[in-house]
Amino acid sequence: MTIFAECDGTQRIIIGIISIFLVFGAIQLINASTVQKRYGRLVLTIPVLLCSFLMMECVLEYEEFLYNNEITDMSPGKFEILETFSEIPYITLVFLCIIYMAAEIGEFMNIIYWGNHHISPISVKEAIDNMPAGVCSFRPDGRLLLVNRAMERFGRKVTGDVITDGVGFERCLACGALMPGCSRVELGDKQFILTDDGCAYSVQAQYVKDGNDVIRLLTVSDMTEEYKKHTDLLEFQDKVRELNEKLTKYNSEIVALTSDREVLNAKVKIHDEMGSGLLAIKHYLKTGGTVEERENIIERLRRNIAFLQHAPQENVIDEYSLMIGTAGELGVSIEVEGELPQEEPMKHIVATAIHECLTNTLRHAKGDRISVYVSESGDEVEVTLKNNGIQPEEEIVERGGLASLRTLTEKSGGKMTVLSVPEFAVVLSLPKGELIYGI
Repeated sequence: MTIFAECDGTQRIIIGIISIFLVFGAIQLINASTVQKRYGRLVLTIPVLLCSFLMMECVLEYEEFLYNNEITDMSPGKFEILETFSEIPYITLVFLCIIYMAAEIGEFMNIIYWGNHHISPISVKEAIDNMPAGVCSFRPDGRLLLVNRAMERFGRKVTGDVITDGVGFERCLACGALMPGCSRVELGDKQFILTDDGCAYSVQAQYVKDGNDVIRLLTVSDMTEEYKKHTDLLEFQDKVRELNEKLTKYNSEIVALTSDREVLNAKVKIHDEMGSGLLAIKHYLKTGGTVEERENIIERLRRNIAFLQHAPQENVIDEYSLMIGTAGELGVSIEVEGELPQEEPMKHIVATAIHECLTNTLRHAKGDRISVYVSESGDEVEVTLKNNGIQPEEEIVERGGLASLRTLTEKSGGKMTVLSVPEFAVVLSLPKGELIYGI
């Protein structure tokens, strides 16, 4: 059996290199066990380190002993250890190397397995470093506790420097000088930092209690998509506001023209009724009619005279005033209970509904009073319109003006209900807030 002293140079070098790797691996195991705070595992690792280190030292010392022609200045005790090592069979050293190596590999696998199935400080640090959001925590005096990679990149991008002081870094983000191309923008109650590459970041700060200590925590999130959508929404709202103003103006003009047409038609109707009334008076005088015919003639004359006494109002811009004035000219009173909505497009929808009910009251119901009930419930305004005329005997079929009113209401985000029993009523449910006209 060949002993170590009888081995050639190549075999001794192999044992030496293996022992060096064993020492290095044992040191890494000790470091990993310390990081995981598993100090009990050192009981298995330290013996491997000591044995591997002793083997490495013996190999190096023996090579130096041969190189110096077997002359050494070692102490007798150390030289005795070297002589004993040289008498160990070569196969025994190889076997020991295999055992130590297997022990280290097994320990490495155990450390990896434990790290994958347990939360350790290093795993927490790795997870925070891999977060897309920037995180920076520091004490009230500015001393840093944690800065992940995303926050480091953000700090260099906006300040051009490495984060060394938490308080100073927060002050710089709030009101300090930023890198060229970077700027601060406030949208509502949120502040964004825009960078030269078109990104938008939101910075949030809060205090976190850690036992008896208070820690300041800064978080930075990439809000580029949200910022873009928010700015697009603001631009869209401006366009909608301009469009609503134009539509309000156009609708007022349309209502005025429609009302003028209705007044003209009413005047024509009154003219015809006055002619027929004169004929009825002539017939009554000739034939000496009944009391009912006389009362009918008197009622017709009263309605015609009431209409003629109310001249049309000029330059009326408000849609409600225009509808009430027009109804009065036609001999129909409009009674409102509650407060009519003034926001567009609700105002236009309600005015259109009053106009439609006025038309139906005159043409079909033969009434002289329209009742409008307005109530608010949560985020909705409910408007109910009724008249005192002849009530329908069957279900109302929506067409013409009612169909157009439903289309206008639903395209503006509201709801419309037409009731036929026990009395005719139109119920509008309109959401509060700024709406878009249905086009």
